[in-house]
Amino acid sequence: MTLLAAYAFEQYAGRMMTICLRYSCDHPEAEDMLQRSFIKIFSHIHQYKFEGSFEGWMKRIVVNCALKMIQKKKTRFLEINNHDAASPQADSFALSNLSEDELIKLISSLPDGYRIVFICMCCPWP
Repeated sequence: MTLLAAYAFEQYAGRMMTICLRYSCDHPEAEDMLQRSFIKIFSHIHQYKFEGSFEGWMKRIVVNCALKMIQKKKTRFLEINNHDAASPQADSFALSNLSEDELIKLISSLPDGYRIVFICMCCPWP
């Protein structure tokens, strides 16, 4: 690994791992996503056009790698048929007072397909 690659990995790996963990609740799978992402980043670094931020370019590669890995797993969406009026309703006051950790835990508990759609719609990347 070149000095520049080592610096880029050291500088950005933590932030990119956070993205990988959003797409996979399984830590070893997220690490695999991160590794594949950096391999792609380093092998395509010559394609960076210095238009926009380097970090934004890297994030796009990480997200695309994560989505490709998930697609290879053939993630299926679970059908939710229970629209029963007796389902527990969340208190709007309780929802507005969730901490960041509680919110992350709730999002992580969603089935894979729903969590991925939620992340893609609610966490846009530059």
